[in-house]
Amino acid sequence: MKKIVISVTLAALFIPNSHASNTVTPQDSFVVSEPTPEVTCTSNFSGINFLLGIGGSFLNSEFKNNEKRNYTNFNSNSRHLSRLIGTIGIGGGREIAHKYYIGSELLFDFTNSKKRNNFVPGASSSRMQNNGTFLSLGIRTGYIISGHTICYFKIAASHSKAKAYIHGAKDISVKANKIVPSLTLGAEKAFCKKYTARLEGEYRFKSSKKADGFQLKANDGFNIRALVSYNVHY
Repeated sequence: MKKIVISVTLAALFIPNSHASNTVTPQDSFVVSEPTPEVTCTSNFSGINFLLGIGGSFLNSEFKNNEKRNYTNFNSNSRHLSRLIGTIGIGGGREIAHKYYIGSELLFDFTNSKKRNNFVPGASSSRMQNNGTFLSLGIRTGYIISGHTICYFKIAASHSKAKAYIHGAKDISVKANKIVPSLTLGAEKAFCKKYTARLEGEYRFKSSKKADGFQLKANDGFNIRALVSYNVHY
């Protein structure tokens, strides 16, 4: 009898329990999953850009009496203009081989007009005025450092407008209303596919006009801009 009991006990210990083998334990149900890749913003500079910005304008102007035929007590008057500027613009371009960029853009800078009055001795009145708006159309080329940053160079034709006049024994009027070249260096960084920010510095060449022995040299110097761009991709 004892041998039968021992045999049954050993069988119970070593024969697998079918119910227990089908039971799912918490350890069996735990599955290690691969981490989900982080979704990053990809950039693409190809598209149409709508620009809005702010900056500073640091331009020089000079009005000279070169020939001394009139108002002989007046030699010259020069001034340095430092002004806050606002900028709006539109442009477009395309990436080439994910390394290079080429495009064009139209910018409109606006600021307050500056005037200087009664600076000519012996004249009943005189004024030198720099216009407060500048329009430029340029071609922009760049090198894409990474998928998110581009360094660029821009050459543009810019509208420059200034005037000076003297009222007195002889009325003198000189208007320097010309298209002048400008050169720009800058960098642009993408923050997602639709928004970018850029910082640029522009050198603008002077416009010059002569009349009645006088010469007006106007608006040569630097503009600095910080711009935000909203991009509509092709």
